Amino acid sequence: MTGLREWLASLQLESYCENLVKQRVDLDVLSDLTEADLADLGIPLGDRKRIMRAIEALHQREVQPPLEPTPPPTAPSPQARSKRPLLYEKEELRQLTLVFADLVGSTQLTHTLGIERYRDAIRTYQLCCSDLIRSHFGFVAQFLGDGVLAYFGYPTAEEDDAERAVSAALAIAWEVPRLEVVDHAPLAVRVGIATGDVLVSDLVGERLAIKGAVLGDAPNLAARLQALARPGQVIVAESTKRLLGRQFDCFYLGDKQIKGFDKSQTLWLVRGMTASPSRFSAHSIGPMTPLVGREDELKILQHRWDTTCRGEGQVILVSGEAGIGKSRLAEWLCDAIVGRQPYRTSYQCSPYHSDSPFFPIVMQLARAAGFSDDDLSGDRLDKLEHLLAQGTQDVRSVAPLFARLLSIPFEYRYGDIDQPPEVIKERTMNALLEQLFGLATRQPVVVFFEDLHWVDPSTEELLDLLVDRIGDNPVMLICTYRPDYEAPWIGRARVTHLSLSRLDRNQSLELVGRIASREELATDLLEQIVARADGVPLFLEELTKTILERPLLSTNGSEVEVALPKSLKELLMAKLDSLSSGRELVPLCAAIGRTFSYRLLMAVSEVSEETLLPILAQLGQAQILLHRGEYPDVTFTFRHALIQEAAYETMLASRVQALHARIADVLRTQFVEIAESRPEVVAQHLSRARRYAEARDQWRGAAVLAIARSANTEAWAHLKQALAENAKLEEGPERTAAEITLREMMREPIDVCAWGSTEIELNLRRLYELRAQQGDSNELFLVAYGSCGTHLLAGRIREAEADAERMAALAEETGQPVHDILTVHTRAFLAFLAGYFSEAVAGFDREIAALRPEHSAGIRLHYVADPAIVARVMQAWALTLSGDEARADKRIVEAKQLIGMQEQSFSRIYGLTIIASIRQTRGEAAEARELATAAWQTANEERVPYWEAWAAVVRGWAMTATGETEEGLVTLREGLAAYGRTGARQMLPYGRTLLADACFKARRIQEGLSVIEHLEREDATNQVRFFDAERRKVADALRGTVDT
Repeated sequence: MTGLREWLASLQLESYCENLVKQRVDLDVLSDLTEADLADLGIPLGDRKRIMRAIEALHQREVQPPLEPTPPPTAPSPQARSKRPLLYEKEELRQLTLVFADLVGSTQLTHTLGIERYRDAIRTYQLCCSDLIRSHFGFVAQFLGDGVLAYFGYPTAEEDDAERAVSAALAIAWEVPRLEVVDHAPLAVRVGIATGDVLVSDLVGERLAIKGAVLGDAPNLAARLQALARPGQVIVAESTKRLLGRQFDCFYLGDKQIKGFDKSQTLWLVRGMTASPSRFSAHSIGPMTPLVGREDELKILQHRWDTTCRGEGQVILVSGEAGIGKSRLAEWLCDAIVGRQPYRTSYQCSPYHSDSPFFPIVMQLARAAGFSDDDLSGDRLDKLEHLLAQGTQDVRSVAPLFARLLSIPFEYRYGDIDQPPEVIKERTMNALLEQLFGLATRQPVVVFFEDLHWVDPSTEELLDLLVDRIGDNPVMLICTYRPDYEAPWIGRARVTHLSLSRLDRNQSLELVGRIASREELATDLLEQIVARADGVPLFLEELTKTILERPLLSTNGSEVEVALPKSLKELLMAKLDSLSSGRELVPLCAAIGRTFSYRLLMAVSEVSEETLLPILAQLGQAQILLHRGEYPDVTFTFRHALIQEAAYETMLASRVQALHARIADVLRTQFVEIAESRPEVVAQHLSRARRYAEARDQWRGAAVLAIARSANTEAWAHLKQALAENAKLEEGPERTAAEITLREMMREPIDVCAWGSTEIELNLRRLYELRAQQGDSNELFLVAYGSCGTHLLAGRIREAEADAERMAALAEETGQPVHDILTVHTRAFLAFLAGYFSEAVAGFDREIAALRPEHSAGIRLHYVADPAIVARVMQAWALTLSGDEARADKRIVEAKQLIGMQEQSFSRIYGLTIIASIRQTRGEAAEARELATAAWQTANEERVPYWEAWAAVVRGWAMTATGETEEGLVTLREGLAAYGRTGARQMLPYGRTLLADACFKARRIQEGLSVIEHLEREDATNQVRFFDAERRKVADALRGTVDT
């Protein structure tokens, strides 16, 4: 065991040797140890980290390729080489920050020193760089002659990889010139840093093993930036600068065209670190994110502060997951009370110093005293005394304690402290509290401790004393921490615990809107942000900012996928890499979906239950997965959608494709009920498995089921997916036939979901092209009919009439009764919209007379609503407008009878909305309101936006007419806006006339006249004239009021 003892001694950790020996651990099994093994042996967190890093470094030395003899003159044949392939193990995609350091003037150094002394200088330089990189928890990837390549974010990610990379680079730039090199001027180094997604793999082959080989742009960019730097400089790419916040002093160098990169790169010179009191303030750039959804917590904080100012100390414990807004809440309080001139002191705990006694205290004191790197010990003591004088009059008695804490030589000024360590520690803690309470005699004090989940034991002990003694002092202690830390003070007097929850949907939308400020984001982008962020304010903020940086997305976000922000990748990957086991299972779970069953995971993973259950338990404890139910009928859900996304993005495309193929096959063979009832689930996996024909057919099956349930929005989306998969297949008769089938199927859900939109026109245009190639009159009739409907909805009456003429000619060719009926119906409807009511009434009479039960199925294939209902209500409206209300009433009675027997919701919505419009035309406001409300509610439930909007317009008019003036006008305006969003135009003149009439009834004459004038300006282009007479009546009423 001598080798083990020497190895531990080199790490100054020899005290653990006996414990390891008892467990029969020697150098041969070191590489198999995990951090969990070391924890089981009782080794503290900090030393566990040091041992694991040393094992990693030991492994690196072991896997260096050995020196080989010069190959023979004759190279081996390709066949011989193929027998010794390279194996790529543990391949994954990761975000890394890469540091490339290069020694300046290396070639000249060779000539100056000679080869052996040059070797010694290089080794000294490499050792210096590697020590500094590892002390910042980086990974030394390669020594490339006089160059050093390091990774931050591999093999495990941390939340601040980029910051540690830059800190390490600054340290290298500082330390290398101070290395002792005999007979040579000081050495100099230049450093380049870049952040990006790379492919990381372990290469294993015959006589070769390389851990952490990377491919991607970031390594090349880091090397290029290094070459651009001057001696002693650290240059970072924009990708890294964005992750640094305000923690570093960065100078903009401009945009440079870099060899090997198409786009110019923005470069920054890092001139040093800045003093930031907390991690939160270091990362806050620009205006503070608005506080949303924390009104109750703010009231509590304000009340506790008022109590503090009365001399009763308070402790506020704010807990919540990362990004939930703990620090932001505390910052709000500090901003809110700034007028009372409190003294604020901030302490930041660190994940890398949880074993360093009083680390946050030491850092705060150094910052408050204003220490600089150039200070001599006397300078620092002077600054310390000045700081202490603010809280005590007996500076010299406590200064030695503080100087000792800050590692400042003090004996020559104050003399030594000749007491046992435990006594010195107790005196130091008392002095720290007395200093704080001394400040509080002048003004109230806010003490802010951030990230208490990383606190060291000594600081926690100090906080315990502070909580006990805070009562009679005007001091408020605010501590933030994550749920994995158990604060020992909950339940004590004067202690308030605030557990922050996620924002709900409305709060999330409000926060996104306030972050976006004047930018108007597309609805689908808003929904994407809210769905992915899961109510976590930090996620909402970063996703929104990512979108705002791509301004073209603000107005049209359709089908846009916004990449996961780099700032969140560090946080999320750190969460995944913190797992001691089960890390490899998470991407598989992510591929299955946000929610998945235990049975499905078992079937897909083919892992034994004995292995799987402990892993799932750990994923639950780590708050990565939530579970519901009892085994084996357990359902798991990713706690965050973005954790699922981050895990999924670590997989290579080949792995993704294979996994989704496996999942789809398992679903279809072992979970038949799910596959048959939810074919869209199988379709998603087949699409990602690139099995395009199978995916197309599954999406089509999902659309069929959706249409049967009147889930038209979903059907539309499924059919678009099916078309997308079909387009990926090779051209040929099968692909063409499938496209025709899908586009025919799209006509029904498109008619419901996107009336008047360009979707209809594009679909029909493509369908016409396909049908024209076949020369089938029956199919061409249907295309002409669809085109006519598109123009009709857009209010283009003349274009629709031309289509109707083509329909008539094609109907004569086909001899199909259904085609004749559709032609008659279309012509009657066109006559109505044009204001030719007698012609419309006659046309609807012919349609009603021609309709037979045997025609229903054929018509239903091409017309969504029941034509018997539509013909009667439209004729009744035409009769009402032409003054024949008696006959109109008969048709309304017939229509209501048919509506009562109707099972299809769309026909009910259509019929009720038109009857409501008839009642409105007659001025029967109460009846119109009742009918429009019923239609609006059903349309809302069934998600039929066109009819929901039309019904809202009539309902708003009726509300205004029945006394609810303000609410009615709001409803009417919202209905008009929603109608406009459908793309349809045919009923806008009618709706605007109703708005003008509602303004008249609400005595908003000028607004009403403005609406009328707008309608009159459009007279020259408007082809929909059926409500012109009513519009003129409203205009006369409004103008008559002005005249009087």
